[in-house]
Amino acid sequence: MNWSSLTSEELIATCVDTGDEAAWEQFVRRFRPVMAGTVLRTARRFGNPAPQLVDDLTQETYLKLCANGCRILREFKARSEESIFGWLKTVAFSSVFQV
Repeated sequence: MNWSSLTSEELIATCVDTGDEAAWEQFVRRFRPVMAGTVLRTARRFGNPAPQLVDDLTQETYLKLCANGCRILREFKARSEESIFGWLKTVAFSSVFQV
């Protein structure tokens, strides 16, 4: 299957409903830059974070997304194709403050 051709909403549904490894790899490729960038910008407010800290906080974001059977991903309702990016920024931002 061509995962990159799926809309964000279709990709998320496939990830949480099937757990398909290739779909999750596409999820990471598509959404990691926005989440890691948000973590980095947020952490920089408190100094110059080490790359390992940014990686750890980004991983915390993934853990939050996957907790409770991917509950928050399942409950997300897109208002537009791009709304997922803003929502993921919010989740990543909150991950920095919950560590």
